[in-house]
Amino acid sequence: MSEFREAQKIRNSTIVTSVAFTNNVAEIACGNYDNTVKIWNVGTGQLIDTLKGRPSWVNYAIINNNRTLIASGYESKKVNIWSATTGRIVYKLKGHSLTATSVTFSCDGMQIASGSHDKTVNIYNSETGKVVHTLEGHSNVVTCVVFSIDGTRIASGSQDKKCKIWNVLTGREENTLKGHFREVQSVAFSKDGTRLVSGSADENARIWNTMTGEAICILQGHLAPVSSVAFNHDGRRVVSGSHDNTVKIWNAETAKILQTLEGHTFYVNSVAFNHNGTQIISGSSDWTIRIWEDSKTLARITLNNVEMVMYGMAGKYNANFNEVGIHVKIAEFFYPEYQDLFDEYVKNYYKQYVL
Repeated sequence: MSEFREAQKIRNSTIVTSVAFTNNVAEIACGNYDNTVKIWNVGTGQLIDTLKGRPSWVNYAIINNNRTLIASGYESKKVNIWSATTGRIVYKLKGHSLTATSVTFSCDGMQIASGSHDKTVNIYNSETGKVVHTLEGHSNVVTCVVFSIDGTRIASGSQDKKCKIWNVLTGREENTLKGHFREVQSVAFSKDGTRLVSGSADENARIWNTMTGEAICILQGHLAPVSSVAFNHDGRRVVSGSHDNTVKIWNAETAKILQTLEGHTFYVNSVAFNHNGTQIISGSSDWTIRIWEDSKTLARITLNNVEMVMYGMAGKYNANFNEVGIHVKIAEFFYPEYQDLFDEYVKNYYKQYVL
């Protein structure tokens, strides 16, 4: 596995509570404590849009995949659902008897789930805002909820130290996952839904078999609560964020730490992989979002940037053999560790001229 390096640091205007890649792979969305969701360009780090709700201090704010609806809330039984276009409240999700703690959209955007201090999970129709199912079974506050990729199941984590798997269609509990000895703070399905990873205040993450409920392995290495976890696209890697201010990448089969990403100066609240596992984003209480990139991908981007600068100086874009050769030699001088990649680039570039 090639290493990840920090490719971009984005300075936000407040604490970042959640981060996610949007359906447009060149964009990321972050939820903030000031009741905004901001959209950023991954490559440049430039702010694209700020979606504002009613001014208030919130503990979560997320956006659905097609950037039409935002869910947010703070110290309330209700979850506000508002239009990302107009900034107006579309409806309020009702049904909890105590404060809602977390909310998530299904991947297709058709359903919403929320967890609460009342120990339940509610599933809502996203078009009507009506409760479809109330899931009862936890014995303490539900701290986190997530849909499986196909939308057929929900996982929930709780202060009762357990995770539960639920059937979305029937509302029935399918499995209870026991093993953490402090509250569960984050849960995430693998793409195929066969595994769940959970992060806990016990400073560990665990990977579970969702069918049997058995723990496959324990990810040990953080020095503070694990606040966020996620699988990569093929399920071979897990990324975790912690209150020890670090991000860790794990081998999901051996439970070994592959890399520790350092740079945040306060709690890491949220982490995510992009669609093909070449980028990681992390959001923190230090008011920053950091984009970490696979070094091979970063090398290609660096090479492209060098070429664009050189072409710009020459006042032209198209290059002949000698010009490309010069650019690559310059890149190799500054980045000798990527020489093999540069050589590969040159070979691929000139294939178009070979009959």
